[in-house]
Amino acid sequence: MIIGTIALLTLLFGGGVELFFINNFDKGVKEYVIEKDRQKEILANLKTSKKLISNFNKEREKQYKLFKKLNVSHETTKGDLVDLFDDLYKERVTHQEVMIDKRLSVIKKIKADEWDSIMVFSKVSLDKQIEKEQKKLEKNEAKGKETKVFEKTRKAIINNVSELGKQQVLTTGLSSMINTFEELSDEAERNYVNENDILIRKDATKDELKQLAGEMNDLRRLIFDQLIEFHLLIKENTNITEWEKIMKAFNKEFSITAH
Repeated sequence: MIIGTIALLTLLFGGGVELFFINNFDKGVKEYVIEKDRQKEILANLKTSKKLISNFNKEREKQYKLFKKLNVSHETTKGDLVDLFDDLYKERVTHQEVMIDKRLSVIKKIKADEWDSIMVFSKVSLDKQIEKEQKKLEKNEAKGKETKVFEKTRKAIINNVSELGKQQVLTTGLSSMINTFEELSDEAERNYVNENDILIRKDATKDELKQLAGEMNDLRRLIFDQLIEFHLLIKENTNITEWEKIMKAFNKEFSITAH
């Protein structure tokens, strides 16, 4: 899958998927685990895991709403945002440990030859998905409809901050944040899709999976840091009227990216 900046930001509040991100895993199980009783057991385990992920993400929705509320408030301090992200981190680590155990439990029930076939099946379906997304991207670009991340936020800065020096500081800060997100998206793609050696190996250990989860959490930390820095940059270079218009635009665009 092509991660990109928009999907990268989904990682802020979504969770668990990176440890099970094997494209069309359940379809692969249905195709290549022929023994019906074992297939049924594996699919039941996968269903349970997906439910755990779904429940976790529902809780993250509440935290996402809290972030938006804090982010748009002029009274919010750096400490408020740091505390929120620290709480998210702790909850995520606990969730990841459960998901790692679930993954290991499922894979034990799959034979080596079945696993190899499922991985090939997953890779083919993933390649088709990437090709489809790439064609859509190229089509939109040809029509001039390519997505420009946080473009309305940039316009809000330009249209509402009259002092050119501060306007330049803010637009430069926005560009820097977007560039960092793009760099992180490249790294996330290497970790997140099922070309990752750890994810596609049947014998991947718990420690290796925890290391991978930790690497993804480190990326989240860097994203959080960028959001905090941008929040403070806007606050330091605007009056309350300018702040409200810019952060309203930013929160609205972030609503699009985070879902």
